[in-house]
Amino acid sequence: MFKEDTDEALHQFIKRIRLERRAWRLKVEKDKSITEIAVDYGCSSSNFATAFKKHLNLCPANFRKISEQMVEESSFSHRILFDELEESEKLITVEHLDSFMVVYECKKGNYNNLPEERSQFIKKNEHLSSEDTLYIECTIDDPSITDENRCMYELC
Repeated sequence: MFKEDTDEALHQFIKRIRLERRAWRLKVEKDKSITEIAVDYGCSSSNFATAFKKHLNLCPANFRKISEQMVEESSFSHRILFDELEESEKLITVEHLDSFMVVYECKKGNYNNLPEERSQFIKKNEHLSSEDTLYIECTIDDPSITDENRCMYELC
């Protein structure tokens, strides 16, 4: 059932997710060495480098060097430069909400399809909404690392 839903075998999915999470850490945790990140995930740096290169077609060191450029070139970035991205992070707020029930759907696809998917989700569930309804979307993958058509996200 998992493979039918994701088009990947479970073991392959776990390997891919773990490698992509390590890639994300290489990109954002510049103070940590490649070896530290590899060890954090329970593998040697040589095994990590081999698996990383096989999956992302780059060795970890080269990936780290060009990761900012990859973000800028991602179609989901809307060609926002890395400096502008850092500026926009100042607009993000974190709120703690009381527990509440949600209706959600897990999706896989290109984040550029989010507006259409969100509209369909709202329309499908409008009978459950009220004036107090809060709509939330949660993107899970980094489209500069994960194949843009395999990114996972949730609509709530």
